[in-house]
Amino acid sequence: MPTALAPRHPLFSAPNPAPATPTADTARVWIVMRTRARPLLLRRAIASVLSQSLPAWHLCIVNDGGAPEPVEQILAEHAPIFAGRVSLRHNAQSRGMEAASNLGLAHLAAARPRAPYFAIHDDDDSWHPDFLRRTVASLDDPAHADFIGTATRATVINERIEDDAIIEESRQDFPFRPGLADLAALLMENRFPPIALLLRTRLLDEIGGFNPALPVLGDWEFNIRAALAGDILALDAPLAYYHHRHAPGQAAYGNTVTTGQARHEFWNARLRNSLLREGVKTRPDLLGLLQPLLHTALQTERAMQAAKAERDALAREMQAARAELHAMHATLAALRADMAALRAQTRPGGA
Repeated sequence: MPTALAPRHPLFSAPNPAPATPTADTARVWIVMRTRARPLLLRRAIASVLSQSLPAWHLCIVNDGGAPEPVEQILAEHAPIFAGRVSLRHNAQSRGMEAASNLGLAHLAAARPRAPYFAIHDDDDSWHPDFLRRTVASLDDPAHADFIGTATRATVINERIEDDAIIEESRQDFPFRPGLADLAALLMENRFPPIALLLRTRLLDEIGGFNPALPVLGDWEFNIRAALAGDILALDAPLAYYHHRHAPGQAAYGNTVTTGQARHEFWNARLRNSLLREGVKTRPDLLGLLQPLLHTALQTERAMQAAKAERDALAREMQAARAELHAMHATLAALRADMAALRAQTRPGGA
């Protein structure tokens, strides 16, 4: 059973500081992109990175169990634009999203001068061209030296794959509160997707990498540990695009948040249970505080369920009333027709 807060496992065997005199091509951001057998989406994600107005980045693509050739071909097509700013790692078999993130970060730590910031850019999401420029500027600000990251607004884009084309269906805002990320709210649910977040690389030395024991919700668990280590700015700018696909019959192109909801709910409960066990194990006295709080929460939940049941019953009554009213209208119309026919018959000269 994975612990809710994964034990610290350093990604860096030895510090690899940035050069004393940075050059123009020194990466300011490490980007890790996880992919598996989705070349159509990978092309869009790569275009998202290459379009950034801040060019000082290095991208590590982790091909987690997919065929190497399609990924290598796409990178070869863009080689002149990358200009050496890309690395590629292949996993012969899939290790999962969180292990893939750790592999990418560990590779960058071993092979590159350390960048001050890092981001996880999944192969199905995308950035506004100014995402890196705006988020890096926010963390470069001396007034924000104590903050460990910046999150931006995210736009959820619902789309489908049809005949090797991505077709957008609708857009909506991802829930967001500008100013400062609320740790209490984050403990209830994930408040920002990976694509909307830039973090300081030194954070990895303190909390370690992603928890590879979690098949889903690894980003939420990591965000909790990150927020426990320091505050995260919430930049009020829609600079991230969180793409969703239900993709019936196209498992490779689906999202875990849309095609794996039951799995998310299962692991959500396991994660919360594990977090509660670890907390009570460390502080048994918390149980006395938690019990009345949870009892109050249960009463609130039951009251909400009762209110929903009452609302649903009222909705059914209104639907029945509408059906009855519709039937009355039909009866009234028939009566009017009969009366009109009677008047026509009794009119002088009528039949």
